[in-house]
Amino acid sequence: MRRLAILVVLVVLALLAIVAWHALWGGGTQNAAYATLFPTGPIACPQNPGDLSGIEGWAPGAGHAAEMGNSAGTNAGGFAGGLAGSAPSPEATAPASPCTGLSPALAARFDRIAADATYIPTDGFDPAARAGELADLDAAFAFVRDHIQTDAYAGSMRGAAGTLQARAGSPADKALLLAALLASKGVPVRFVHAQLGDGDVAAVVAAVLASPPPQPPPNLSAAFAAMGVDPSASRTAAGALRQRTQAAADATIAAAAAPAQTLLATLASKNVALASSDAALRAAWAANLRDHWWLQVEVDGAWVDYDPTLPSAKAGTHVGPAALPDTADDLPAGVRATIDVRLVATRFGAAAPATLVERTMDLRDVDASPIVVTIGDRDGGSSAIATATSFVPSIGSGGGETTGDAFASDALATVDLEIVVTQPGAPPRLYRRSVLDRRLDGSATLDPAWTPRRTAYALTAGYTLLPLAGDLDPGFAGLREVEGLRTVQAFMAYAAAGGDGTQLPPLAPQTYPMQALHYYAYDQLIRRRLESSGAVRFYFDRPQLAIEHHGFDLAGNVPRAIAGFDVVENGMSASGTQPSAAVRENFTRGYVDEFAEQHLFSAPSDGGTIALLEAARKSGIALEVLQGDRYGGVAIAPSKPVQLDGSPRMGWWQVDVQNGNLIGRMGPDGAGQELAEYAIARANDWSTLLSMVEFYGDFFRCIAGAVEAPLEGRSGARAQEWFKQCAGAALCSYLEALGSSEAISRAEWSDLQALMYNILDMSVTGSKDAWPPSGGYACGKFFKSPL
Repeated sequence: MRRLAILVVLVVLALLAIVAWHALWGGGTQNAAYATLFPTGPIACPQNPGDLSGIEGWAPGAGHAAEMGNSAGTNAGGFAGGLAGSAPSPEATAPASPCTGLSPALAARFDRIAADATYIPTDGFDPAARAGELADLDAAFAFVRDHIQTDAYAGSMRGAAGTLQARAGSPADKALLLAALLASKGVPVRFVHAQLGDGDVAAVVAAVLASPPPQPPPNLSAAFAAMGVDPSASRTAAGALRQRTQAAADATIAAAAAPAQTLLATLASKNVALASSDAALRAAWAANLRDHWWLQVEVDGAWVDYDPTLPSAKAGTHVGPAALPDTADDLPAGVRATIDVRLVATRFGAAAPATLVERTMDLRDVDASPIVVTIGDRDGGSSAIATATSFVPSIGSGGGETTGDAFASDALATVDLEIVVTQPGAPPRLYRRSVLDRRLDGSATLDPAWTPRRTAYALTAGYTLLPLAGDLDPGFAGLREVEGLRTVQAFMAYAAAGGDGTQLPPLAPQTYPMQALHYYAYDQLIRRRLESSGAVRFYFDRPQLAIEHHGFDLAGNVPRAIAGFDVVENGMSASGTQPSAAVRENFTRGYVDEFAEQHLFSAPSDGGTIALLEAARKSGIALEVLQGDRYGGVAIAPSKPVQLDGSPRMGWWQVDVQNGNLIGRMGPDGAGQELAEYAIARANDWSTLLSMVEFYGDFFRCIAGAVEAPLEGRSGARAQEWFKQCAGAALCSYLEALGSSEAISRAEWSDLQALMYNILDMSVTGSKDAWPPSGGYACGKFFKSPL
């Protein structure tokens, strides 16, 4: 009888679940939420149904979706079917009238966002804009001296713009910023330097540890008036957002305490401990500051010293002894940090690796700017990916591109992406990521699983690297968000106009790596919360590095897309009134960074190092402490491979015991999170393919997943509902990230936050005005990740 009762209860629960599913996902409730997120309205139909430019310039009309490509060679579904050998091409449907697109109100909102973005001040990251606000030489000197903190890294890492953004810089970078401000006024300058003694070094270190007074916020009253915005109401709303964001960060920090303590206990069990003093940091600072650079300015025919390093500095004075005779118009090469990016290949039977393409850049020129690495067959295009045998590598940055010679795929053993960061007075840091490894268990034998077709897909890829040498100015981040909203507009218009993922996606290539931007913003928030105790300060002593990877692979014999995010470097130094606590907080920051790395996509990832060690704990697999170059020094890792998502995986926590830096690495090459999602390559030329693979991560996977739907047994209404769910989750994910990013600043409060709150507020369900707790009613209840 008891078994029967249990069975009846289970049947009732199952029936209730079916009813609930139909009510929420198969019925009108979700459709109503979807309509709220993607409101539609009539627009003018194009004269030529195949000409998409007539539909808002973004997306196909609802009635013309199938007319985009009626042949199996150009239609997404047909291309998928050709690869799978089964799925037929969709039939063309009669055009509907009138055509539909974004509602006029939402389209007008996007127009307003673009117009209002002109009110975002640029003087926080553009030296020329800042120079226009400074009356003369003395005002420029006072600004750099009083409002730009002195840091203790060696030479130049940020340059003028990066130093202005970070509100901090080494003596050399502060001199560069002052030079840029004066260049806008036509004032002649030159760079000079001297070697400092212990006493002068101590004085500079004292300046490093002392925070400058906060910079006065920009006066935005005219902007508020022009926008018709009530500043007080905006401050209240943006302040509420800030509090929610900070509360979420505090909760994450609290949740990290126990697992971080477990890692520390593992180290202690092997007689390894974090440093209890900052002696190593102080020694590094002293070495970095020995070669001291400042500026001399031509005043009435004479060269006058202007050294903004110390808060007590005055015109005509400088730190240290007399300048050495080797003056310079710019900082010499040996004083500038560089970043070298290259693709390196090895071939079976070859004696040495070969460099396919390489580009060396001053870090100051690419700070906070994307470096894009691409590989692919530029002649055959995506329609010929599967049969490609010749590939062109390129590295682009700052509007320039270095293109290597085409290389053949035969006999390839490995292809690696290598990044080398070189800073003055320090050994180069080499970071390596595997693009392709066709070796059988690391041997000199080709793994037969690497067919020419699989190799061709693996060698069609794009990597976007974003180096960051200091904190981002909120205005800079806000303008990047406005650029990202162009992609949001494209995707929303595509969905509103009837796109269901099986047509060509909107051609709106990502111009800035938004995943990396949001990661850096979140890391900044975490640091600010950890610093709020007053016991710790964090300092950039190297560039942070994050990579977004989009490419292709084969799952069995079915093409899929790879969407990956990888934090390559998150290290920095920490100091404070209690050095051991500062090192410990740096350790906690690294754990939280790993958490953030996992959650940038709304799609699930493999969970990274956090999930790996949790799976090891549940399986009773002990942790061990390892050392060696492969692990970057000291590492905490499971003693044997762990089953993760059904596959044996290895990974480790890389620890710098001197400064507490902690970063998660996944084997075999130490890369970060890698999301293997869905896609079929189906564009018609190389440039369109890049637009597709660079499409903002979550939006792109909705397109890719819908294309692959027939291969997974989804069709008709079920496939359409999957796309709606995916589209809603992607939009909500973006809006949540948008809210977190713009809520952060160095100052405790500024009108800039209130201004950007209004500019970036989409005023649709799921954005800031529809919170709490995480995306509003539609986002929080209906549009979670569908996978």
